[in-house]
Amino acid sequence: MKWRLSLSHLRSFAAGRGAFPNIHNPKTLWIGIEDGGEDLKQLAGAIDEALKTKLGYAREHRGFHPHLTIGRVKREHPDGEGELSRLLAEQAHFDADLVIVDEVVAFASFFRPAGTGS
Repeated sequence: MKWRLSLSHLRSFAAGRGAFPNIHNPKTLWIGIEDGGEDLKQLAGAIDEALKTKLGYAREHRGFHPHLTIGRVKREHPDGEGELSRLLAEQAHFDADLVIVDEVVAFASFFRPAGTGS
């Protein structure tokens, strides 16, 4: 099923980096959004509403924190234990500059013991 949300170009600045739930136990890696976060919050709300009304997904109960997910971590390699956390801490002031969003593609991602899949 496809549907279209009206989207004008979003302009934001990507800055910072981190991990959910935190950098000492990274499961999801992200780049933060410094400016333009309110526009992304509105977009996230519109997507959440469309997923609920069009496909029957439950609404997201957690608050939205504007970010770009760049990857997921199942576990760190034993030889590199703590290396990812160290690298994330070193890049605390990462700055990707201006980001222009003109298209958003949403897909489902499910956590499973064998790994994340769609």
